[in-house]
Amino acid sequence: MKRKLILFLSLALITASSTRAQGPAYHLIAHRGGIVDRQYDEYDPRGIQAAIHRGYWMLEVDIHMSKDSVLVMSHDDSLDRVFGCPKRVGDMDYADISKLVSPRGHYHVLTFDELCRICSGKVRLMIDIKGDRDHLPPVFFRKMKEIMEKYNLLSTAWWINEVSRNYFMGKGKFEFRMTELEGMKRRLAAGEPIADNYFLFDAGNRLTSSAVKWCQLHGVTVVPTVNKDHYNGLEDHFAGAKRDIEFLKACGVTEFQIDSWYDTAFKPASQKPISK
Repeated sequence: MKRKLILFLSLALITASSTRAQGPAYHLIAHRGGIVDRQYDEYDPRGIQAAIHRGYWMLEVDIHMSKDSVLVMSHDDSLDRVFGCPKRVGDMDYADISKLVSPRGHYHVLTFDELCRICSGKVRLMIDIKGDRDHLPPVFFRKMKEIMEKYNLLSTAWWINEVSRNYFMGKGKFEFRMTELEGMKRRLAAGEPIADNYFLFDAGNRLTSSAVKWCQLHGVTVVPTVNKDHYNGLEDHFAGAKRDIEFLKACGVTEFQIDSWYDTAFKPASQKPISK
């Protein structure tokens, strides 16, 4: 009996030591819907599948509505950059949108329903509502809710931008920025369950260690965004991203929304980095 106890304790110590050696588990959120690099454009179904295969925890996705009320995926207001069509999504009927084909990936513009079907049971969604946010009709939110419920993605969703709070509060979590931190502190002091409803979401080069510590003390999730556009004209984006990721990892942050070419910062150093 004594030998069994000693063996059990030894195995427990080995397991604990191994867990410590592996470090914390990071939850990565893919900016612009998946792996976006030299091989894949935004919302290429192959890039989405690649993100799922790499183990991304969540995809950050951008939703527009066509003129005839079909929800489609596009980061930009127009479809020019990826599909060569300069028209705004909101000015086109879906019949016209569906005819467009990406010159590089040879895929059509994804609908929100198609994206959710790919993601269902595999990866969560962080939702960024695009278009004219101040004048979106109720049908936009009704359709979004119906689709996400159909694929069991609503309860685990996280939401970007304030308009989401008006329609989906109580269903997932909502972002707030560094500029709203003091207001969140006052709301917490007044008894509001901030940790249940919100996460701090801002550029990695804007977050401070004191803001991160306050959130950690009160159970509020911190999600830095580490995206190429944050470094344009300032410094080499790979160098800036590496610095900010390492700083935030040292602060104990475990959730990151990133452009996919930075995910090697969370993998073994021996792995070949993605080319610029």
